[in-house]
Amino acid sequence: MAFIDKTKANYSYKVLQGKAHTGNDRDLVNESIPSGLILSADRIFGNNIHQSPTHSSNLNIVSELVTLVLKPIPGSDSQSLGTWSSYRCYLDTIVPTTLSTVINPLTGLVYSSGDIVGNIIPQSFGEDFRPILYSDSSATIEIPPSDASNWILDPYSGVITQEADNISNMFNTSSNGRLKAYIYIGQYVIDMLDNEPISTDWINSVSGTVSTIPVSPSISDRYLLDSSATGLTFSKYDLDTNSLDLFTASGWEVIEYHTGLTMSGWLVTSPKIAMSVAIESDQNAIYQYYDSSYKRKSFEQTYPTLANKNMPCNLTLMDGDEAASIGMSYTPSKGSYIEVLLNGVQVNIENTATMGALVTSPCYFSNDGGSSHSSRNVRLIKDIVVGDKLYWMGSIAGYQLDTSDRTDWNYVVI
Repeated sequence: MAFIDKTKANYSYKVLQGKAHTGNDRDLVNESIPSGLILSADRIFGNNIHQSPTHSSNLNIVSELVTLVLKPIPGSDSQSLGTWSSYRCYLDTIVPTTLSTVINPLTGLVYSSGDIVGNIIPQSFGEDFRPILYSDSSATIEIPPSDASNWILDPYSGVITQEADNISNMFNTSSNGRLKAYIYIGQYVIDMLDNEPISTDWINSVSGTVSTIPVSPSISDRYLLDSSATGLTFSKYDLDTNSLDLFTASGWEVIEYHTGLTMSGWLVTSPKIAMSVAIESDQNAIYQYYDSSYKRKSFEQTYPTLANKNMPCNLTLMDGDEAASIGMSYTPSKGSYIEVLLNGVQVNIENTATMGALVTSPCYFSNDGGSSHSSRNVRLIKDIVVGDKLYWMGSIAGYQLDTSDRTDWNYVVI
């Protein structure tokens, strides 16, 4: 018998919502293991995989054949105590050679003994990649895909779920079950994007920022006139009349030296307000002006950090309690966004309240060091820095956190 329609619907719905399906008696909010489609740049396989696992072209892309330990997922034995419907894959005490120096994407650290394991290469990449399930610790007694337990593997999270017609048909491996599979250890799309060279071969770029007018400019020289030059008066070239007018600088200006039939002078265009903010906050950039618009390209490369992942939550009892004991490991790149996931599901971060003001989101970042909730100092997302912690608003979220919850913070750093 195949999975019932309820199981199929639950599995699809939960995975699309970022959760692993562990049982029909569990609603989405009760599932604690993250899952999902492998779509983001840091999760999409970046290397081609040869259909033969041991082919030479799979070196540093596909691990050796790994025997994983199966451990029951607590609470998945609600139908019959001691008979679990779901198991998760873990490394044994010895880390395979091909994983010993590789970062485990589920932990953000190098693979170590006892780690949870995902990124299992499914059979769709080749018949020889088929993960094989065993009921014994020596991995000799196979539980075939056609078994009455109707088991299925979620390769993203390394979760095995079963649903039999009768509970007696469900396998119960306790701590003896094993799964033989290959793990993806190659690059992800984000790695390849980071390796692309930065192009500096741009046209129509400003040459630099100046606070005074250059004395001996060349034709087509273009500069960003600093806001400190406010009140500076110089000759402005009028393209329509081919004449010069006096111009007084006010704030940021882009000036370009131009020549006409009988005279030369500076063409002037004021940057937009948004551009002025970017100029003030980020000097490590090249600015371009063309087609009546400004463009910028920073030389600073940003990349998603592996820090602040799969962190255990604290038990929260009231609004303003610490959501997790761990704070921000790095200061996010200027202007970037921070995504907070709770058990794989995104939650909104407060981004408007100020010190002492009413918070209307499920959580907020702060550096108040545990001061009373009424005098909290809410960080706007753009101001979050290393060491800031996340605080929980149970009255807004509708529920409190406990130590079985996990939180991930996704952000980019320089």
